[in-house]
Amino acid sequence: MEFETNKIIILTGAGFTKNFGGFLSYEMWNKIFNDPAVQNQPKLKHVLQNTFDFESVYSIVSDGFDFNTEEIKTLKDSVENTYMSLEKSIRNWVENDSNEFALNIHKLSNLFNHQNGLIKTLVFTLNQDLFMERKLGYITPGVVQFPKEFFYDLERKDFIRLPDVDAINKIYSDIKDMSSEIYIKLHGSYGWLSYDSADNNAAMVIGKNKEKDIEKEPILKEYYKIFKDVINLGNKKLLIIGYGFGDEHINNIIKKGVEEHNLSLYIINTITPKEFTEKIITVHDPMWQAVRGYFPYSLKEILPLNGVETTQFLEIKNVLLN
Repeated sequence: MEFETNKIIILTGAGFTKNFGGFLSYEMWNKIFNDPAVQNQPKLKHVLQNTFDFESVYSIVSDGFDFNTEEIKTLKDSVENTYMSLEKSIRNWVENDSNEFALNIHKLSNLFNHQNGLIKTLVFTLNQDLFMERKLGYITPGVVQFPKEFFYDLERKDFIRLPDVDAINKIYSDIKDMSSEIYIKLHGSYGWLSYDSADNNAAMVIGKNKEKDIEKEPILKEYYKIFKDVINLGNKKLLIIGYGFGDEHINNIIKKGVEEHNLSLYIINTITPKEFTEKIITVHDPMWQAVRGYFPYSLKEILPLNGVETTQFLEIKNVLLN
């Protein structure tokens, strides 16, 4: 690595943004299925009624040969509109008592960022929303940024074009200049466009061929490399918040880190450990065997609005830092 990294690495999934009004996978499926444009396409409706993972549906339709151009466009438009709906939902999140999702998001980094600013804490996310950019001013290295504290709906003209391979070095110069927390979006983002100027597609990696799609986008390929490199440094602690372990390419990196590089896992997930090992990963999976801390709490329980260091907060911090 070209920079010194915190012993603790962060990885967030859809369950993280759910704390702020975001959507889980089944809720994304609901909204796509309920879209009148999708309901008017019998073949799309049929595949959704038989496949309840919207990313699997996305791959079946966009990669298959059984759907025409109109059907593919209808689904892709519906998926993008659902992400737009997600954006509107989390954009309305406010940090006050009138909000059912209220919590003290500003204390989140207190769980893991206990070292000086020269040591970089890498916060990786599989989410494609703009919550952290909107609410905490997080920026992603190597990418032209949105204005700070922007609260407006993005229109297509506001989308950011990703850099090509010649601009990859900017990632590392940005990281060098940034403060301690580095936010890296492994699957791209809503509001990003592919580096190819002839391609007006959103740069969001969706479906079941993610690793292949990442390879096509220079900056995402480099982000993916950084994730692998930092896991493989050895003796790291991976704090996982709201990830359902549904991405095989991510799981493979974690497993390699566990089996070859003494990676230990710490999981924040609202379901019980028993439910987790029945629904997510089995007790015999190397990843579960590498778990050193399991915390079945919501972020609201951990980080209450009043800023009090709860027993849940102190428990997680104590386990992580020892």
